[in-house]
Amino acid sequence: MLKQIDRYVARLTIVPMMVTLTGAVLLLLLQNMYRLFHIILVEGQPVGVVWKMLGSLVPEYLALGIPLSLLLGIMLAFRKLAVSSELDALQTIGCSYLRLMRVPLMMAIPMAALTFITVGYVQPIAEYALQNLLFEVRTGQFGLSIKLGEIVHVSDDTVLKVRTIDPDEEQLQGIFARVTGERGRGQTIFTAASGKFLRTSDANVLLLRLHGGQAVQRDSANDSPRVMTFTQYDVPIHLPELTDFRSRGGRQNELTLPELSRAAKDATATTDTRRRAEGELNRRLVLVVLPFVLPFLAVASAVPPKRSTNAIGMVLGLAALIALFKVLDFGAASTDLPAIPVLWGAFAGFATLSVGFFYALHSATGRRYLDLAYQWSEKLMDRGTSMAAQGRWIERFHLREARHDVP
Repeated sequence: MLKQIDRYVARLTIVPMMVTLTGAVLLLLLQNMYRLFHIILVEGQPVGVVWKMLGSLVPEYLALGIPLSLLLGIMLAFRKLAVSSELDALQTIGCSYLRLMRVPLMMAIPMAALTFITVGYVQPIAEYALQNLLFEVRTGQFGLSIKLGEIVHVSDDTVLKVRTIDPDEEQLQGIFARVTGERGRGQTIFTAASGKFLRTSDANVLLLRLHGGQAVQRDSANDSPRVMTFTQYDVPIHLPELTDFRSRGGRQNELTLPELSRAAKDATATTDTRRRAEGELNRRLVLVVLPFVLPFLAVASAVPPKRSTNAIGMVLGLAALIALFKVLDFGAASTDLPAIPVLWGAFAGFATLSVGFFYALHSATGRRYLDLAYQWSEKLMDRGTSMAAQGRWIERFHLREARHDVP
């Protein structure tokens, strides 16, 4: 049964945690916006493809946003309690830091469960769906990708260049096309004022209907080309056969946790394949247990020293989490180093650091090593302030000397 103080801490933590989680996912999605808009505007792909790609990227970024939001949510809540002196008031009535950790540790349970579902099952399936969408875009299964003003190979025997496209009437304007005959025998070059693609009963054949142009046909058996002028001419375009995308599991990040476990123990696979599967498996397991350690680091780095509002501890806490992410990615991708000692050793060091900082804060006689960072940052700030003040004094001195020199 949660008491009033627990509900108060939960209310202070949940709001910034959810805002941070949403903002982190949106910011991470922004880095792919240029490429997605390029798919729509330049390559002429439908808008629905972009939304599907964004949906496939959300689980990957959610796995990174969950620990980040949990850390920042607890940090902001306890920093507010510390700066407003509410934390001191709670300690005077016997509410220790360990007692206040009840709500953050309870929040770590659903966040760990959400991480397990995301990295264990949702993210691999979403990654495979993303690769499938990219394959369909590259192979033109959503339609021909025509770039204005550039020569495009729409099929093995047809090259097309279009000056402009009228999206309302679906008309191509300023068309240049070159069609090669069967087995490379001869070719026909078309120039037309306008044209339009038409579907046929065969899904692998499109009809390009040209209006108002000329055709130059050259046969390999005849050196002299034949030129004709036409009002309307239909050019059949044989599209390449549509191929199915590979089955899921071609990459390690497309495997679920049970599949990774089996791949890591597969005796028929190569050593590098087993090591990659083992590294990816342990990386995801570290992300699952990480939320249970983050509350200790968040509280220890959020509470500043007495009579101080410096936030250097929060910066160091975020830096430690980002460094852990980098080490986990490196350990999972490396095939030369054993995955379990590297990944779990990094997590053990991170956990020891977090719990040690919290114990120093909780213990009345403990020494807070973070206080050294606060002292160094304050000294640097004072030094910078004094240098700025000295610079202004020199500027005023030179200005006064310049006034004396004016006749």
